[in-house]
Amino acid sequence: MRRPGPLGHLAVYGTLQFPEILLSLLGRVPAMEPGMIVDHEARRLPGVSFPGLVAVPGGNAPAHVIVDLSTEEWEILDAYEDDFYSLVDVVVRIDGVLEVPAVSYAVPASMASASVWTPAWFAAEHLETFLGEMSG
Repeated sequence: MRRPGPLGHLAVYGTLQFPEILLSLLGRVPAMEPGMIVDHEARRLPGVSFPGLVAVPGGNAPAHVIVDLSTEEWEILDAYEDDFYSLVDVVVRIDGVLEVPAVSYAVPASMASASVWTPAWFAAEHLETFLGEMSG
């Protein structure tokens, strides 16, 4: 695990917000609350279908907050993420008002393109293939 100890809530903004992917990895879909990661954006990464989170003052990245991960599940998700991701502290705004502290996997800004990554684009263009690659 990249960051030992109790981690609290995990904010997921990319592939991990898809129930099908969580089910494949964890064998269940944890409880999630939709929100926005404040002062960040999910950006496309060159050559891959998954995104990277980068700090952008005034930006908002659509996300979900997972609130009930076990230590074993944290380890599974940590192993799933590539080595270039690091856990960072973020704030997630839920219902436009409530601000919840969480951690999320981010990338260095130099890795990301200027294009915003969207769940709708991924679902339409890559989800089926991505799930096939995970099981194969």
